[in-house]
Amino acid sequence: MSKYKVKNDFAYKRELAHQLIRRFGITAARQTCVQNKWEEVLQAVNMVRSHS
Repeated sequence: MSKYKVKNDFAYKRELAHQLIRRFGITAARQTCVQNKWEEVLQAVNMVRSHS
């Protein structure tokens, strides 16, 4: 069973944001979120960016 039980869980979205950043970099991660309309994942990406 998955570690993240609910897809709308913010921890799931934050982990997705971290993986996007690791794989593609911050700019491409933001673009991916915008293109896919992942508003909450984009917020997580922006939070990571603001803490670095």
